[in-house]
Amino acid sequence: EGIGYIAYSDGTISAEYNSAKTAVGVVIEATGGVATKIVSLTETTAEWSIEEVDTNATSETDGMANLRAIQSIDGWEEKYPAFKWCDDYTDASDNSEWYLPAKDELDQLYSVKDVINTAIEKITAGDGTATSFDTGNYWSSSQYYDGNFEAWTQSFSAGDQNGDLKDIARSVRAVRAF
Repeated sequence: EGIGYIAYSDGTISAEYNSAKTAVGVVIEATGGVATKIVSLTETTAEWSIEEVDTNATSETDGMANLRAIQSIDGWEEKYPAFKWCDDYTDASDNSEWYLPAKDELDQLYSVKDVINTAIEKITAGDGTATSFDTGNYWSSSQYYDGNFEAWTQSFSAGDQNGDLKDIARSVRAVRAF
């Protein structure tokens, strides 16, 4: 019961896809054999921000803390499209605690992307709906050193992390505790 297992709306997880159940994510983190974090089955493309300000979204380990920092900004729903998409993401079991992963969470996600894509292939082969990770750049929720203009991204082809201008549309994937 670990990384790459498919999580279902009834709270169960399985190494194989079960079309009689509703898949809601793929396990990306497990502690002691117990699933603790999942990634969304779909993604979008969005800007990190449409304004150039320091947001206090500085945690490199806790994406939920960064989401809370963003949510404290007036008008954040319009100004921070990547965060808004993750916050709005609701899976088939009505769990709404999804967020944009922090820099280190995104790096962990990259390290298991092949296992995740294999699970996604099982879902789509079984007539389920899911989107594989592409090879582009994904946003993290963590600001870069120059917090006014840049945030951390991760290349899902080369694996490197870099600062990127916040107003560029990049791939966005949501994660949540399980």
